[in-house]
This record gives sequence, C-alpha cells and structure tokens, in this order.
Amino acid sequence: MAPLQVVLPQFSTPPSLDMDATILNLMESGVIQPTQTARGFLSRLFLVLKPDGSLRPIFNLMRLNDYLATRKIRLINHYRVPAFLLIRNDFLAKLDLSQAYYHVCVKSPHRRFLCLA
Repeated sequence: MAPLQVVLPQFSTPPSLDMDATILNLMESGVIQPTQTARGFLSRLFLVLKPDGSLRPIFNLMRLNDYLATRKIRLINHYRVPAFLLIRNDFLAKLDLSQAYYHVCVKSPHRRFLCLA
C-alpha cells in the first residue's frame, strides 16, 4: 500500500472555510508561496484545535523524514543545565516564539521538498 493511500483522521483536514482562511493567511504573510516546479515532495497540511479554540496549522513532514539522515540533539532546560553553562552570576531566560518556524529561511533549491498537498 502506498503511503498516500492511508490518511488518519487526526492527520487530515477536509476542505473547509477554516483551511481556506489558513492558507490565505499563510500566503499573505509570506510563509508559503505558489510554486512553479513540476518536481517536488508533497506533504499534508492539516489543522488542529488549540486549547483557546483557535486553529493551529500543522505541516506534516513525517513521510519526508523517512528520506533524511538525522542527528541526535539534546535540548537544554532549567532542570538539566550542562556544567559549561553554570557560570557565577549568569541567568537563564525563556523565550516563547509563537511563530518561530516561520522565520527559518529555506534555500530556493530545497523548497521543492516542502510542497503542500
């Protein structure tokens, strides 16, 4: 069975006014743009309800991840601070970037791997 033949309900959003509004909003803010390339990798975009009642767009790259070599990373939090960061009179700060991924620049040749279906 091909990967695109099975779509779990929690990973899909049927055509709706909410999806149309989300895509329009992403296009107007410059996060997504139409592509002219005939070759690329299609991934799904779906919406998830947030606790405050608004909708969060999710760009599902699970299938693309199967083709990528990944490196293990370790996130640092205030419970586990590496010794090299423990310097007298230093402080930790937390930043909440609600749209952090929108600020990641993707090179033009690589954008064909981030197409929406």
